[in-house]
Amino acid sequence: MKNHEIHTKNIEKISARYPTMIEYMKRKKEEDIIVEANKAKNGQIALVVNEKENKIHLHSRFDPNKDAKRWISSLTLSNDKIYIIYGFGMIYHIKELVKNIGNETKILIIEPSISIFNQIIENIDVTDIIDNKNILIMIEDNLDKLRYFLNTNVYWNNSHLVEYYTFSNYKKIFSDMEQKVNKMIYDHLYIQKIDRNTMIKFNRDWQKNLLENMSVAIKSNFISQLEGIFSDKPIIIVSAGPSLNKNVELLRDIKNKAVIICVDTALKVLLSKNINPDFIVTVDGGELNLAHFDNLEYDNIPLIYMPTSHPKILKKHKGVKIFADNIVGYTRELFKEFDKEVGFLKLGGSVACIAFNIAVKLGADPIIFIGQDLAYTNNKTHAEGTKYARKSDSIKTKYFEVENIYGDKVLTGHDLYTFLRWFENEILNDTSNRLYIDATEGGAKIEGTEIMTFRDAINKYCYKDIEVTRKIHEALDTDIKFNLDELKLLIKKLQNMYNNLEIIHKKSMDAIKICNKIINIYSENKNSDNIGPKLNRLDNIDKYIKQKQEEFNMINHLIKPIVYKVFLENTEANTSKDDISIMKRSLEFYTALSNSVEFTLPILKETITEIENTDN
Repeated sequence: MKNHEIHTKNIEKISARYPTMIEYMKRKKEEDIIVEANKAKNGQIALVVNEKENKIHLHSRFDPNKDAKRWISSLTLSNDKIYIIYGFGMIYHIKELVKNIGNETKILIIEPSISIFNQIIENIDVTDIIDNKNILIMIEDNLDKLRYFLNTNVYWNNSHLVEYYTFSNYKKIFSDMEQKVNKMIYDHLYIQKIDRNTMIKFNRDWQKNLLENMSVAIKSNFISQLEGIFSDKPIIIVSAGPSLNKNVELLRDIKNKAVIICVDTALKVLLSKNINPDFIVTVDGGELNLAHFDNLEYDNIPLIYMPTSHPKILKKHKGVKIFADNIVGYTRELFKEFDKEVGFLKLGGSVACIAFNIAVKLGADPIIFIGQDLAYTNNKTHAEGTKYARKSDSIKTKYFEVENIYGDKVLTGHDLYTFLRWFENEILNDTSNRLYIDATEGGAKIEGTEIMTFRDAINKYCYKDIEVTRKIHEALDTDIKFNLDELKLLIKKLQNMYNNLEIIHKKSMDAIKICNKIINIYSENKNSDNIGPKLNRLDNIDKYIKQKQEEFNMINHLIKPIVYKVFLENTEANTSKDDISIMKRSLEFYTALSNSVEFTLPILKETITEIENTDN
């Protein structure tokens, strides 16, 4: 096949699969590097890059295929993994990888050089790679596709499966770009690790709060009622960073000229200045979060909360409460059976992330940040007047520097850096052309925001009365709360669930006994004739439990980390296929299931009683 025929075939496939890539290839100029397509000793095309008088061979001059097979033999491959390959020019390695993994395995290939990409498609048939729906190719240098791929494919429960490969020759030629790619992948995986660890650490607190808050949720308004009510109107997110003290006073002058969303950490500062925000947002379910509301009167401010928020905060608040569900999903799905649409907010690592998502839900444009330092400005952790305010050197964490809004350096920590990257990802992935303004007047630079003083932001965007109070009142005026008949049905449903969980608990206890007996038989090499009936009993228990999907949804917080640990985490221990290892994993699962149900039952019983006593 002639080279122009190869090129034509490749271009046709690229046009069908990646139409925007064709446009990019037309307008993108080739780099200063010169790429030659030579023939190796075995007749295959081997690329050579001439850069700064250096010749760098991408492929073996003798046998590129043999080199690729040698590379593959050094890897531990798995169909479950998610592969990110830096260097489309290493096409023989990529083809060998694809040949050795399953058809459903996801791969992202990043090529930083248009010159190398052009030589590949002109000389080597890559239609099989282009056609593969589970392989994504990016040649753009702004990393948007990498960010999209990570956000849509890599989560807390599969982040351990990501394998990133680059090659020494690519590191030599494109070191700056490769470092950016490496850093973006590392940052994303770090965020997912934080999410996973948070879920494992707080799973019992969240489960308890989820059930206790149900008796509040049935009497609450829903975030869905507020969707889009402030379309193209300014919304200010007030966070508790150390720079908040610089400009918080200005909020007093713009009541009803912008929507003010205050995170719980910053509430004391605002109320001490006689500033009432339009919404308070509370998310954290830990005991420490109660301190933000100590000795405060906040009944007159609508409180937006999550299923996992601390119940005492909600019960203390006697005013308008607005329920918003997140990835938990259980209460939202339960309420949907009663034709009640709660509304969904994406998760974020902090209460400020949730406030951000609320502003987006409400239709804001622009979104203005104040107190969003995401760094230890002037070596302080929080604004003066907040519960957490102290010097940064009292924090037992590793500091490092990031760029601040003035182009200098400012100290931050891993948690704040995680939130910074979260905000940047959300802003960069927003296709609405919404304007984001960082009016914090300090702290880390948030990529994608326009930096200005809060005074300038107010003068430019917050000068017109937009009737905030009236619009909120009208939006929440619809009667969507549970009536008496609906409450009776809800109680009945929860009672059935309680009964089913009791059965699951009994069956999981039976399964534990069976697993221990089978492990004992395997360990002591006893007569295995009795194993068959025991395995059948275990199989019947397993089938029963799998049928009870709704009950599993209720104990999701407790059981998800266990399922991850026992069945998903790709460690040497749980990839072992011998009978004892398999049975030990089953034992671990049933033990965790039994403990989870045992923990949930008394809380669920108390929830049912509370709803029964509700004065509707």
